[in-house]
Amino acid sequence: MAMFDEFEIVGHRGAMAYAPENTITSFEKALSLSATSVELDLRFTADRQIVVIHDEDITRTTNGQGRVIDLTYDEIRRMDAGSWFSPEYTGLSIPLFKDVLKVLRGKAGVMVEIKDEPSWEDDENIMLVIRQLKELEMLEQAEIISFNHSIVKRFKEKEPAVMTGILYGTSAEPWVDAAAVSAEVIHPCPPAGQQITETDVADAHRHGLKVLATTNCRDEMENLIACSVDGICSNHPDWIRDAFNK
Repeated sequence: MAMFDEFEIVGHRGAMAYAPENTITSFEKALSLSATSVELDLRFTADRQIVVIHDEDITRTTNGQGRVIDLTYDEIRRMDAGSWFSPEYTGLSIPLFKDVLKVLRGKAGVMVEIKDEPSWEDDENIMLVIRQLKELEMLEQAEIISFNHSIVKRFKEKEPAVMTGILYGTSAEPWVDAAAVSAEVIHPCPPAGQQITETDVADAHRHGLKVLATTNCRDEMENLIACSVDGICSNHPDWIRDAFNK
């Protein structure tokens, strides 16, 4: 299995419209809703464990408080990461990256979003991510993405075999930005994804790039598919499936 072997139906933080984001339950839900890939976010704990969580702080998505980087994994894993979403998910925890990979191995691609934070200035942290992908033989299943394009460049320099992509909200010529960091994929996010045209996608393809847009609007999904994008990321992976099968 490799990324972009088919049209990518990407569950954003799993299937966050239906289950607590970035939990193993959310990723399993995305798979059940026909996701071919999932998007997730990585951060480091105080003891250099790689955990899957979007925010810098655990307050919004757990019953605890504090910055991820200031807490050990043992402290973080004890926090309830599900009841904020619904009582039925009480007791879910923030997962380790390697545990999420084990769930997804051979089942779905993994779009790994790297946040713009000081942790990634350390090359050894970059290599920790690469090593975990390699240990599970999932390098081909993964794509490294970020709004910070210099981070994308550094991942590519450390491991040329890993697929990389750039996230952006606005860009007149995103293929130029992608070429500058040797990325293979462009990810137009709102408002860029709302404005994309068939010509934009054709231009990207002419430059050898895949196009994967983010939206949570059914009408936008249908328009993006009509424009021949290579995939869509959404909180509702089932909506993408339905739009693609129309």
